[in-house]
Amino acid sequence: MDFDPSPGQARALAVARDVLGVALPSFPPGGEPFARAAHAALEARGLFAPESLLSSALVVTELAAASPPLAVVALSGSLFARGGGPDGRIGSVVLAERGAFTVESRGGALVLGGRAPSIPLLPLASELLIRAESSDGAVLVRAPFDPKAQGLHAGDGPVLDGLSLGALPWGALVADGVAIADGAIERGSVEELEDAKNVLIAAIAAGVARRAFTLAVAGLEGGARSQSVEFSAADMAVDVDAAALSTNRAAWACDRGGSHAIETASAKLFAGAAATRVAHRALGIAADSSDASELRRCYLDAQFLELFGGGEREQENRIASALLEES
Repeated sequence: MDFDPSPGQARALAVARDVLGVALPSFPPGGEPFARAAHAALEARGLFAPESLLSSALVVTELAAASPPLAVVALSGSLFARGGGPDGRIGSVVLAERGAFTVESRGGALVLGGRAPSIPLLPLASELLIRAESSDGAVLVRAPFDPKAQGLHAGDGPVLDGLSLGALPWGALVADGVAIADGAIERGSVEELEDAKNVLIAAIAAGVARRAFTLAVAGLEGGARSQSVEFSAADMAVDVDAAALSTNRAAWACDRGGSHAIETASAKLFAGAAATRVAHRALGIAADSSDASELRRCYLDAQFLELFGGGEREQENRIASALLEES
């Protein structure tokens, strides 16, 4: 997408490219060492809290086009910073599907229950921000992450064999009657954080789509190609541009204030599906190229991103609720 970024957005993009060119090549290949190095590099350069959500989306897309795992670290850190997380600490924002976690009163005490199967960086987290449903509506529960706390169980995350996102440590969280203090509950910022989550996941998907498209087109340059291949390349170009546009429009709307469930859920829904289509077409026209294994990873990453943070039904429900002004 051709546009003139604001000075702040241009600075954020320049810093992101610096991370890709200078820091990324020195990171360990994967696992907790990679995640810690990525978090430190992004946090030190101020990329968790740029001037706007649009700046964050642009940065995340730029990172995802080169390294999807790095983009997920940026997403996690950006959401944690937006939720008031302290600088320099690794935290996890658990924004699972609605109803996955609940807060209720038992015997005069507040308790948390629920489960989430795929949380990035959970094994490294020192604090959790968990979206939960209560009798007063959605709330955000802030709590130190202590796997030894009574009723709190942390397990292995999803098996991501073949995905580039498998380079990160993921975890699963189960809360079974965990006692929480009343002061740990926050209201009023849940929907805004939900919007930001959808925008940044859409930004990762837009970057994965661009990555797959770039690899496929590079394999076509200079060689003979059929008209059907050219049509596929054109369709991919449309999806790549549309995914970026829908994501950036949703981010821009959020920066203007208020909740924008329709725009952000639509961006997440569309960008994830577009990334899957682009990666699938890229595999179809470049399956025999030297980049075939990387294209397969793009395809698997895109499919995972469609489900991560709430799949198609979750986003459609959110859009429908906003359209019909339901709570």
